[in-house]
Amino acid sequence: MILEDKYIDYIKRHQAGVLKSWKNILYPALLTESDYDVELLTDIEILINCHDESKFKSDEFDAYCDYFYPSEENAKDEEAFNKAWFLHQRRNPHHWQYWCLIKDSGKIIPLDMPVKYICEMLCDWSSFQYVVDKNSTANNWYQKNKNKMVLSDSTRQTIEELLKIAPKL
Repeated sequence: MILEDKYIDYIKRHQAGVLKSWKNILYPALLTESDYDVELLTDIEILINCHDESKFKSDEFDAYCDYFYPSEENAKDEEAFNKAWFLHQRRNPHHWQYWCLIKDSGKIIPLDMPVKYICEMLCDWSSFQYVVDKNSTANNWYQKNKNKMVLSDSTRQTIEELLKIAPKL
């Protein structure tokens, strides 16, 4: 139970970091942009306030907890974690992997991400500067990982534009 409490605490700190990234960095930056309307900002706020709730579902929670907080009773299980990570990506459109269509041929087609999910994704990446390491910003993470990500041109352009208007992300 102690390890489960540690994992719950981590999730809550992560969610708080996502909210902090939104309220302190991205939201104020978007307010200066004319293209962002009240409805879109409200939609993003709702997403941010419900961020990663699926991690509390048992088919994600148990595998994540055992993977990140293994014990003698519950060993780290890579296969269970991979299944939970897959479920998490499929349940949460703020992950770029959600927007990848895998054709029967095996070809991966990146679909355009709506801007509200891009904003949530950026706040997700940014949250680690509050939870793990102050240098783990969305900007730094993106620069290190952008060549591994399968993104549509439009999605990539939007990410890069948002990172320019909110460089502290």
